[in-house]
Amino acid sequence: MSAEKEHVHPGGGHYSGLNRIPNIKEFAAALDRDKKERDAKIDAQLRANKRNGDIQEHEAGNGYLAGHGRVVTDPVTGKEVQIDDVTTDFKKAVENPLLSIPNANLGKDTPVKTEATQSGEEYRKNQDITAPPDPVATGSTSDVPIHGEKTNVLFHPTPSVSYEPMFAIVEQRASMLCIAVFFSILFVGKFFGGRLLGLIPLAMCIASGIFLWMKDLIRRGRDIEWSSEQKRGETAVVNLIPESVEWMNSLLGIVWGLVNPDMFASVADTLEDVMQASVPGIIENVKVADISQGNNPIRILSLRALPDVHMKDIKDEMHKQNQKIKDPQEVAADEEGGDYYNLEASFAYHAKPSSQSVSAKAANMGMQLVFYLGIKGLFGVPLPIWVELIGLVGTVRLRLQMSPEPPFLKAVTFTLMGVPKVEASCTPMVERGVNILNLPLISNFVNWAIKTAASMYVAPKSMTLDLGKMLQGDDIQKETNAIGILFIRIHKAVGLSKQDRRGSSGGGSDPYITVSFSKFGKPMYCTRVIQDDLNPVFEETCALMVTSDLIKADEQLSMELWDSDRSSADDVVGKVELSLQKLIQHPGKMHEQISKLRGLKAESEMPGELHWEVGFFGKTQFRAALRTDGKDLSLPKELRDKTELQDNKGAIDNAQEDAVTHTPPDPLWPSGVLSVVIHQIVSLELANVKGSQGGKRKGGKEYEPARDAGEIKEEAAKTLPSAYCTICLNDELAYKTRTKVVSSKPIFNAGTERFIRDWRSAIVTVTVRDSRNRQHDPIIGVVPLKISDILRTSSQSTRWYPLDGGIGFGRVRISLLFRSVELKLPPPQLGWDVGTFEFLSDNLISTFTGTDKGKVKLSMRTGGSSATIKRDLCTAEGDIVRWDISGATSHPRPRLPVRYRYRSPIFIEFHLPGKRRVDHFAVVWLQGITSRKRTSRAFRT
Repeated sequence: MSAEKEHVHPGGGHYSGLNRIPNIKEFAAALDRDKKERDAKIDAQLRANKRNGDIQEHEAGNGYLAGHGRVVTDPVTGKEVQIDDVTTDFKKAVENPLLSIPNANLGKDTPVKTEATQSGEEYRKNQDITAPPDPVATGSTSDVPIHGEKTNVLFHPTPSVSYEPMFAIVEQRASMLCIAVFFSILFVGKFFGGRLLGLIPLAMCIASGIFLWMKDLIRRGRDIEWSSEQKRGETAVVNLIPESVEWMNSLLGIVWGLVNPDMFASVADTLEDVMQASVPGIIENVKVADISQGNNPIRILSLRALPDVHMKDIKDEMHKQNQKIKDPQEVAADEEGGDYYNLEASFAYHAKPSSQSVSAKAANMGMQLVFYLGIKGLFGVPLPIWVELIGLVGTVRLRLQMSPEPPFLKAVTFTLMGVPKVEASCTPMVERGVNILNLPLISNFVNWAIKTAASMYVAPKSMTLDLGKMLQGDDIQKETNAIGILFIRIHKAVGLSKQDRRGSSGGGSDPYITVSFSKFGKPMYCTRVIQDDLNPVFEETCALMVTSDLIKADEQLSMELWDSDRSSADDVVGKVELSLQKLIQHPGKMHEQISKLRGLKAESEMPGELHWEVGFFGKTQFRAALRTDGKDLSLPKELRDKTELQDNKGAIDNAQEDAVTHTPPDPLWPSGVLSVVIHQIVSLELANVKGSQGGKRKGGKEYEPARDAGEIKEEAAKTLPSAYCTICLNDELAYKTRTKVVSSKPIFNAGTERFIRDWRSAIVTVTVRDSRNRQHDPIIGVVPLKISDILRTSSQSTRWYPLDGGIGFGRVRISLLFRSVELKLPPPQLGWDVGTFEFLSDNLISTFTGTDKGKVKLSMRTGGSSATIKRDLCTAEGDIVRWDISGATSHPRPRLPVRYRYRSPIFIEFHLPGKRRVDHFAVVWLQGITSRKRTSRAFRT
């Protein structure tokens, strides 16, 4: 599957388990996979032509990408387009466009032309024949360079002579010279009695020096070439050359210096995430300390409008999809305006010629990185590096959604037409440094990181920016990505095939079941293993969240039965698949299934059947009776009406968002989807745990404060923590963010969505930790959030919370959003999966009759925990056996920690005096016990 056809998460969203941080390794693998697929298609076509013996002539209209690019769906125009990553040839094609013009208009000889004396039909026919860009009659048109026209605002490229071929030859011959010098030094030095231990470093230094000199020479040549280009553009403005794009470049030059560098914080955050996910083992961590746009702006090469006549079909299809998954009022709000303007722009950037000093390089676009060299988890030595953007060339397509309300622009969708060509240099933060990326033995790590980050928005992927919400500073999520859940009950499997030679007569297999989506592949739920049974009974439940992407991709729900093997790979016993598109057509109820198992190959069958239930449950509508004023009830009545003390609800665009911000969760529908997003932490610092130094007697100065106090004064310092966050839902780890290195204001914008059985008892615990080497990560602070206390007047909340209970200080911004689903579970299934099992009575009573030989000891166990009731707590009165578990004696009341409640039982074993074997036991299944409620149970041994 190509990279473009994989799961595409909506652009601009927070990182989560589905929206993973991209890394360079996966990006490079995707490029190789796409190239292999294209090469295979070309080879297949050539073989077919050879077999048929009818190699066709070249057909006009395939363009310079014929046979090389990849065909994707353009998210701007909706058409199939052919794109390719930017190369030097692509840049020349952008800078030197051609237009097909009839030869008759050029005064040249032509076999076919249009004349005013021709009849209407003849004129139309000749016009179709000579119509660009693909004329029917050979020799009827010519390609003419475009130097300016009304439909295309073009950048006139100069200088006319390109030095790229010369640069390529210089680099090739200099590389050969480096190799020759390297081996010559070894040969000559060895001939005169030198040692290889000294000759090899000497040869490497000299060869590297020659290579760096060559790279610096080529860069200076490119700087002069692009400098003359910029001077030509400035001259074009002075001479008022018509149809030039320099008016926009002049505007960019003015606006560029006015842009707040904080606007590039999200770019720096994305690059940092990509680098941290891709660093090699010798780099312990990496941090983007600063990013600067400099005073050298990006230049526009060309602009052209894209046709919009075909958008009607796309709008109709979008309208149908929106009607299925959205409220009618929300659909009307989203389609307000409805008119689009499509635009394609080619852009380029090149650094101005500058000296080698870091201060001079700051005039160009760049960023400061800090690489922590060392070994992950052991140590890291900071190495500050200045990364300067040398060159950037690419093409972007924009779709502007218009609106009747000022500023008449509702949203902007952009997509890159191929991975841009990026060239960057890295210089250590010293007064004069060497460009270390020019060394042949050091990988272009930064260049690949920028390309990987840019690949997140290459067609058919795109990003839509809601300008209305951006102008209002709205980053609050008011709807979950999940449109509903799949609830699955796995009852049993019967008649499975025997997979192991060992085992009992009725066994021979250790089955378990995984639940996944067939195309995604990764198991989303896994049952316990039942030992040595061909008719296993599971009685387990799970819930999977369904997103619109899964429906569009026509995913299949896959239930796979496996045989657990300790010494080899597990064997597939059989599988069952069911279409999600069919399931969501019948929502709101469970469907019983008795499915025949089939093999991995199509149409193949396996012995056995699976008995299970499945149902799709969508999100509920808000009840008007629950609507509130949305004010914070925790405030005193005298302060409750003050606007500045209310929660920030962001921009409310439609009735659905208004209901979310003014209606609490419905107690009639306790189960649903909970979204937790950690935005940012501010004023993050560690507490002083070494004592104070105030006063002369303790080494301090007289009258000075005992310790530092007040707001934090630095954004980055060695004493600041490297923080990361964990999100626990009902004491289960749900998500862990990446680490933000040494910062007092780390930005995460990461979170997760999870199904919860009962929002009334759910608790979210956000823990902030300091990532440290060679020791356990200490807790900086904890934020416990009980959903029922937070969402009292609204289904969404975004607040700042103080960090408490750790070794540091700070405030964290967290968003919570809950949406109920139309699923009602029985009371025993509304509890937590993690908890503690305990007896509430003071005595355990049994009618066990095997006590004639003495007192009985009880052993209780569940997955991962056990407890014992001693013999001296046992008393027998006739046929009644009683164990005192009140805890009044020296023995505490027995308690068992439980991690997997809904798949675990409590085993109670009876140990008789004089017997090592356990002949009698009882089982209590925890899924039938209601949480926090006194329950009496009687069971047989």
